[in-house]
Amino acid sequence: MRLKKCCLMLILVLGCLTIFAPSGSATSPKPVFISQVKVSGITTVSATISWTSAGEADSQVNFGLTPARGTLTTLDPALVRLHSQTLSGLTPNTVYYFTVVSRTAAGDVWTSGNLTFSTLVNIVTGTISNVNTSGVTNSSATINWTTSVAANSLVQFGTTASYGLSTQLIPRLVTQHSVTLSSLRPGTLYHFRVKSASGENLGISDDFTFTTLNAEVDTIFGLITTSAIGSTSATIVWVTAIPASSQVDYGPGPGYGSSTTLDPALVASHSQTLTGLSPNTLYHYRVRSSDANGERSISADYTFATTPISFFYPEISLDTDTYTGIALTNLDQNAAQLTFTASTAAGALIQGSGLTNPSVETLGARSQLPAIQDQVFGTGISHMWPLGSAEIDSSTGGLAGFFLTFNSALTFMDGAAVTATPLKQLILPETGGQDYNTLFLTNASGTDASVTVGLVDVNGSVRSSLQTIIPAYGTYSGDLLTAIFAGVDAVPSDYILVNSSQGLVSYEFFGNVSKDVAVLAGQDAGAAATSLYSPQYVVGGPWSSTISIVNLDSAQGTVTLRWFGDDGSQIGTTQTLPIAANGKAYISDQAFFQDSAAMPGQVTQGYVVVASSGIHISGSVVFSEPVQGTFSSALPLVSTLGRSQVLSHVASNGTYYTGLAVLNPNSTNAQVKIELYAPDGTLSMSATQTVAPGQRISRLLTELFPDLVGQDWHAGYVKLTADVGVACFGVFGTQNLSVLSAIPAQIIQ
Repeated sequence: MRLKKCCLMLILVLGCLTIFAPSGSATSPKPVFISQVKVSGITTVSATISWTSAGEADSQVNFGLTPARGTLTTLDPALVRLHSQTLSGLTPNTVYYFTVVSRTAAGDVWTSGNLTFSTLVNIVTGTISNVNTSGVTNSSATINWTTSVAANSLVQFGTTASYGLSTQLIPRLVTQHSVTLSSLRPGTLYHFRVKSASGENLGISDDFTFTTLNAEVDTIFGLITTSAIGSTSATIVWVTAIPASSQVDYGPGPGYGSSTTLDPALVASHSQTLTGLSPNTLYHYRVRSSDANGERSISADYTFATTPISFFYPEISLDTDTYTGIALTNLDQNAAQLTFTASTAAGALIQGSGLTNPSVETLGARSQLPAIQDQVFGTGISHMWPLGSAEIDSSTGGLAGFFLTFNSALTFMDGAAVTATPLKQLILPETGGQDYNTLFLTNASGTDASVTVGLVDVNGSVRSSLQTIIPAYGTYSGDLLTAIFAGVDAVPSDYILVNSSQGLVSYEFFGNVSKDVAVLAGQDAGAAATSLYSPQYVVGGPWSSTISIVNLDSAQGTVTLRWFGDDGSQIGTTQTLPIAANGKAYISDQAFFQDSAAMPGQVTQGYVVVASSGIHISGSVVFSEPVQGTFSSALPLVSTLGRSQVLSHVASNGTYYTGLAVLNPNSTNAQVKIELYAPDGTLSMSATQTVAPGQRISRLLTELFPDLVGQDWHAGYVKLTADVGVACFGVFGTQNLSVLSAIPAQIIQ
């Protein structure tokens, strides 16, 4: 059930109230005596009325459910000029009528006009659910609950049902809530209730209780709690009074149904990680431990809730004519509830007229959603959101997608995959050589991030660095050439290294003024690849390509590069380069593999295989038409091959085309099924391609599916299934060749 929207009907125009003469007055009005009548502190069951009088007088409010009113508050006889009365025991979601009354010492009675306010909606039923405790110790406990829509988080608690204590309000709007209570008394029964609000709507749970553990636990088990709770995994940790084995029973109900593998090691500190969980789901668990004599102990039942799958993508604004589009595919067998949250660079929720934030969408099973930011949040978002990020929380685990940034004239366009994997250490391989290179770092956590951004040269030395704090859910952006490293010129052989105390989602956006652009996502600096594939490499005619390779290890090594045509035959000669510890190899020479004079003006394309001497490497390729700047795009070098992949958008009509490239670097044929799905998940067309060992196919969708010719496809997605691992990327462009965008296909389970 969505939070119901109610209107706070305060028919008050401050400074323009109609003031009535005192009771029993003559026909001529007395001077204004009561002013500045205000209603504040409105809840579901109470409200505070305040006003000012021109002279000293007592205080009382006459209120009720009709204009006749009829209920009087307790008279406060104190003669004052500033008045306040609290109305309690009210009914939620109800309009109340009231007047304020003040009597002077001389007996004059003054009243205000008849005014109204509405109490808030108490939306407990169907809105707050799964209230539970976890990690109860002798001094702390974690309270968890779920709301049907994104809302803030607060817990009231105490040793009686009157509570008396409250946690600090957590303003972030989420559907899965978790708040930890600390400094509790051992062996004590505590009452609590949870409160969540979204806008003017408030939900309050019933009363719940828990009991903290005794200071001296007289069973084998001590602290039992969860840590590292994610969307599909969680770690259970506990201690025992004596060395014992470790095992966890778990499942979506108190009957469990699943167990971890028994760890027979006799230890006092235990840890078991649960994997393959469903996102946004409440789980029950208990722990088992057996001592050296085989005496088995089983704990009580505990619960935790997995988090939704959360994706982040940036809002990139070069000017008022820049748009960000998002394409999402739900590959799960169940419908997904998607909650979109737009945040400013400071991490604040964007609010204002003409927008809905957060915005909730339901994406059907195996369906696709293409939209620009105005369609997700409303037309007001473009005026309120010059820079920041968007978060997508999904109730299912089968979400894939990417974003594109573009302008209305379609003179530039590129994008990257949205990611659900924030990184604490990452690299951005491309620096220098363009008019601008803007770095975007979004803090994907609810805690401020301490971040160091370093400019690293070809020899692995840090040339310059910047330290900054990125607020919770905030975004840092700056241009490498003009803002981040003041006075230091970044060159193409440099790269960016970022270290953060919290997980970040990062992108770099680079190009030349009045020309096409390229976008790359940050790459994991802890990745462990010793061989990579550049899925595209093209030189000759108007085309040029550059490759950046970063050594992620603190030991020097070498990288060997070979260029292959689509038919699998090697082009030119094999090249081996040294690469310094934490350094970079940058290949910009268009005659790197062969003498360009031997093939004047001829366009040659294919892919490049990069193999290291054992060091771990990462990197990217940029291919463009540099003279006119019509085409420019970038792709990460591929380290992982996939048997099942998805490209989350299709555009094939009079304006756009979509292409697909599939690389088979294996020693056997790859049988690749390519399926075209309509936005509602209906399979529309299917084709099978055999890709020989070492070969690559590059096809327009209209070549793979001739029936597409003449059709208007502006939505849908493509799924690829192969019997061996392959590399794949998609290309989006305009029929008049004004822009080109390359997007890596996403590997799916």
